[in-house]
Amino acid sequence: NKKLKCHIGAINRIKDNIPDHLHKQLYHTLFESHLGYGITVWGDCSLSKLEPTFNLQKKCLRVMFGDKEAYLEKFRTSARCRPFGDQILGTEFFSRENSKPLFNDLTILTLFNLYTYHTITETFKILKHRTPYSLYSLFTLSNRK
Repeated sequence: NKKLKCHIGAINRIKDNIPDHLHKQLYHTLFESHLGYGITVWGDCSLSKLEPTFNLQKKCLRVMFGDKEAYLEKFRTSARCRPFGDQILGTEFFSRENSKPLFNDLTILTLFNLYTYHTITETFKILKHRTPYSLYSLFTLSNRK
């Protein structure tokens, strides 16, 4: 998680200096590559262990592709400049942008979908190419067609 947090900070600092069409490649290069490393081994651990990593993934998407203007609009005026009834901030001020539309619009896999994808592709490679044999021998194939 520490490495992912460092990469979120780096992405936040350099994203404004890179053209928009390269943002998705930047995300895959700096962030998702670390998520995918060894995910078939650690991806099936308990949800309480995966939740902080998934939250970091959502934060990275909000930093890269979120609505920056809507976020900055919250902080345009200080509390003293607001009308009397609006000085105390409500729950809508502290609500975060929903990340599900970002995943769908950008066709980026969530952490849980990454685990499923990598597990299926590695299982397919073992069954199709029969390598490594030590893992292939653990499977019993059906004669059914």
